[in-house]
Amino acid sequence: MINEGNTHSKTQPFEKFLPHWGSYILCASVVAVVVLSNGCMTFPSAPEYTETSVKQLESRPQLSYSYAKAALLEVLQKARAAQGVPLTSIEISVNGFSFTTAPRTYSFHFADLGTLGWKNFRAAYNNAMIWEVRLPGPTYLHWVESVDAARFVDIIGVLRYYSSRQSALIENDATAFSDFQQKAEAWRALLQKPALPEEARRFDVLAKDAIRNRDFEKAVDYYEQGLTFQPLWPEGQYNAAVICGELEAYAQALYHMKRYLVLDPYAKDAQAARNQMYIWEEKVKGK
Repeated sequence: MINEGNTHSKTQPFEKFLPHWGSYILCASVVAVVVLSNGCMTFPSAPEYTETSVKQLESRPQLSYSYAKAALLEVLQKARAAQGVPLTSIEISVNGFSFTTAPRTYSFHFADLGTLGWKNFRAAYNNAMIWEVRLPGPTYLHWVESVDAARFVDIIGVLRYYSSRQSALIENDATAFSDFQQKAEAWRALLQKPALPEEARRFDVLAKDAIRNRDFEKAVDYYEQGLTFQPLWPEGQYNAAVICGELEAYAQALYHMKRYLVLDPYAKDAQAARNQMYIWEEKVKGK
């Protein structure tokens, strides 16, 4: 679990932290589905296809990735394909989602879903008014309620943000990490490590308070703010990495864990941390 003691002492073993937070985050995801469904606007009536642009979010949305993923799963479970066939084998990753309507499996990348078409009409297969969203392919998804079709579009906008953010983090980190390695090498050579700056210590206190209140998104934000004052802070990098991993922000988790291992390459939990990075790397690929 998170180290509550001296900011330069060793963190607790890596394996012990993960089970502690997983159940809390899973419970929180159920709440997010309710919040999103209550705040979503409905589509107006449209007998002909209307193009709608998925929101391009410039700043971090209120919903976390794990919340939005749970909400997308729920709304896809309500969807039907042509002739009212339900979707099966629904899979969602940081890069996109897939589902099966036998015998075919359909896959979509969030980056490709900038514009979607939609309309409503009376379906011949059930004689009910349905709301249809047209995906690339084209592929068509049907919902009985307009709010569910609109929720689907809103959720895609949130997940496009997280997908693009993780891609940018991976692409832009090579130079920054090289610079970090040089600074970390000089820091490790110091016989007496400097005390954590008070600004960073403040965010450490706030992050641990957020964790106690199960606000994991805010905890990550606090750690990352603290790391702007002192990036050469092993516990801050480690704790941010583990929480990001639990929130399924895998590129962020890799970003911080790489830095933790450069700062403390011989830590007791170093091998466990490297093993976890292999798993996160596969998750980033969407496998």
